[in-house]
Amino acid sequence: MRFLFAVLLTSVGAAPAHAGCANYVDGSLSRPAPRAKICFKGVCEVTTLDFGCGNATSLSAGFANGWRISEDPKNGLVIERKGRRVPVSDHDKVQCVEIDPGGCDGSAV
Repeated sequence: MRFLFAVLLTSVGAAPAHAGCANYVDGSLSRPAPRAKICFKGVCEVTTLDFGCGNATSLSAGFANGWRISEDPKNGLVIERKGRRVPVSDHDKVQCVEIDPGGCDGSAV
C-alpha cells in the first residue's frame, strides 16, 4: 500500500502549498474515471476512482465502492471501507490492480 501512495503522491504533482486533485464525481473532468480492481483478503471488486489528491504532506484517494485511503503526518496511513477502518494488521491484505491507467495510483490526474 505504501507504494500506491508514493506513486499517487508523485503522479498528482505534489507541491508544498497546493493540492493536486482529480474529482471524477462532480463532473469537472471530461474523461471517464479510471477503473481498478481492489482485493481484500482474496475478495475482489471492480470499481472506479472517485477522487485522488496529494500534496507534500498528505494524500488521499476514494473509490466508488467505498474504499478510502489517506496518509498524513498526524494520522499516518488510514484505509477505510464504507466508513470502517481496516486494522493496521490487515493493511497488507489490501491490493489494488489497475484496469485503466491511473485506476490505483492517480497517474491519470
